[in-house]
Amino acid sequence: MSETDCRHCGHRIVCVNYLTGPAWTHQPAGASFQDGAHIYCHTTTAKPRPVGRRGLDAAEAEVEAATHLYGVAVVRAEAAEAKLAAVRELHRPDSSGGCRECTGDRQWPYPCPTIQALNGDPDE
Repeated sequence: MSETDCRHCGHRIVCVNYLTGPAWTHQPAGASFQDGAHIYCHTTTAKPRPVGRRGLDAAEAEVEAATHLYGVAVVRAEAAEAKLAAVRELHRPDSSGGCRECTGDRQWPYPCPTIQALNGDPDE
């Protein structure tokens, strides 16, 4: 039987192998069973103190990593959206109906190939 301190209240908890599987429960030192007379937590489930990197258990570490990656993805998506907006600002229609950025020997009608590529294939 494993024992440690509860992460919520700091009191002793033990891992008991019930028929339904192992579970943590509060159990005072020297007690042979949990009789319900000792109510330490305001939560319904006893949990061991976190372990591992910076005191986080494996699940919390995964959540922290996923949250960080989500934040990185949001920053990158916002940067990409800003770049796309800048390209769209350059490739606007002029007064003659052509793209004001795609000039040279040939006047491209609007939407030019750049804007068409940004808009994607309408059949997709």
